Amino acid sequence: MKKLIIAMLVGMFALAGGEKIFGFEKSAQAKIVLEGAEMHQNHFSLMKGFVHEAITKDKFTDGMKAKCAEMLVWITQKLMDKKHHDLTKTTDDLSRLFRAVVVDINSFFANSKKTQKEKMKIAEKWVGNGKRLIVKFVRITIKSKTTGGTITKIDWKITLPKIIKPKVKKKK
Repeated sequence: MKKLIIAMLVGMFALAGGEKIFGFEKSAQAKIVLEGAEMHQNHFSLMKGFVHEAITKDKFTDGMKAKCAEMLVWITQKLMDKKHHDLTKTTDDLSRLFRAVVVDINSFFANSKKTQKEKMKIAEKWVGNGKRLIVKFVRITIKSKTTGGTITKIDWKITLPKIIKPKVKKKK
């Protein structure tokens, strides 16, 4: 597992141009750690782009898509927190989903069917999409005063904003 994470980090190092991705620049971001490797903003953007592509290409149910949105919002909160978070051995659903996504990304980088150039091109697309991705997840639970029962409503969204090209006026 650690070798796959290192492979992902090496791929991201080559993609992002070096030291900035590994946090050598001082920032207020949290340190999210998985198997001893730290996750930073570019890793997160890559993961968001990967998840977006997975839910648009694969046959995910609405429940699975909502869980992915919840995980992305959850990991964003961890990333913005000032604390150090080691997600290596946590057992909740969101941590397990996060680790599964990391394993899938590592499998992609370990895949020998694609060349390194193809992998970097796809990874660049994921990072670009991940930086622009809009993710929303809201869970509201309402308890009835009369029956005592609860109703839970979930509102989620994972979308890329539309790119609007400026209109160019033709010269006469």
